[in-house]
Amino acid sequence: MPPSRPHRDDEADWQAPHTDGGEWTATGTNSARWLLLIYRVRSEPTRLRVGLWRKLKGLGAIYLQNSAAALPVSATGERALRTLRKEITEMGGVAYLLSCDVLAGEAEVLAAFDAAATTNTKRSWTNATTSRTN
Repeated sequence: MPPSRPHRDDEADWQAPHTDGGEWTATGTNSARWLLLIYRVRSEPTRLRVGLWRKLKGLGAIYLQNSAAALPVSATGERALRTLRKEITEMGGVAYLLSCDVLAGEAEVLAAFDAAATTNTKRSWTNATTSRTN
């Protein structure tokens, strides 16, 4: 089942960085949080690249550009993307998994996610209907 649309908070509440050199954190922002997997794998054999694409699409991820896939933040999504990252590095590729906000273009990202979710739902319904009639 594809993930649900990301959650949005109404107010921004920024905290200063930790004195121990920690990062800036947002306890509530006006944008959704995303997991972003950026990867590079060899072009041959193509089955490895296609296998990654299928797994990411099966998770409900959207591609922001080639080799950059995004999912709304969730524990399940994070586990799956960590597993894929490990697979990519084991096949000799390079992969980075980030948690991030969309600073500009959020409407387009959400529209792409909604369109992908609709397509996945239609595909699942069509497959279920077809298998019942056969």
